[in-house]
Amino acid sequence: MSILDTVLSQLKDTSFGDDLSVGYNVKFWRWFDDDLSKVDPILVIRPAGGGESDPFLGRPDIAIQIVGQSNNRDIVDSDQRIQDIKTRLIKHPSRDDIIQFQILTDILPVVYLNNDRPVFELNVRALQTRSDE
Repeated sequence: MSILDTVLSQLKDTSFGDDLSVGYNVKFWRWFDDDLSKVDPILVIRPAGGGESDPFLGRPDIAIQIVGQSNNRDIVDSDQRIQDIKTRLIKHPSRDDIIQFQILTDILPVVYLNNDRPVFELNVRALQTRSDE
C-alpha cells in the first residue's frame, strides 16, 4: 500500500469516528478544476517532499488539501473538515507501517483560487518503518 493510500485509509477509518472523506472527491498527487464540476469539494493527498531518511525509518512528508466550494457555508465546512483531519492524525497517529503521523505545520491560512474556491492545507510527516524487501 502506498503512503498516500495509507493516509486515506486513516481518514476513512470509521472505528475512529466519521469517514472524513465522505462528500469529497478524492484525488492523489494533483487535481484540475477542469476535471470536475467546480462545485464538488475535493480532498487532495499528495507528496510534499521528504524528511531525513535512514535504513530503518522513512520520513515522507504529505500535504493534505481541502478544496471547497465557492460559498460561505462550505468555507466553514471545509475549515472544520481540515481541523477534523488534523485531530484524527494527532489522536490516532499510527497505521500499518506508519509509526506516527507528525504535524509539521499548523493548518496554513486559507488561499482562494481565481474561481473563489477556498484551499486549506495541512502538512504532515509519516514516520514509516522500512520493510525487508
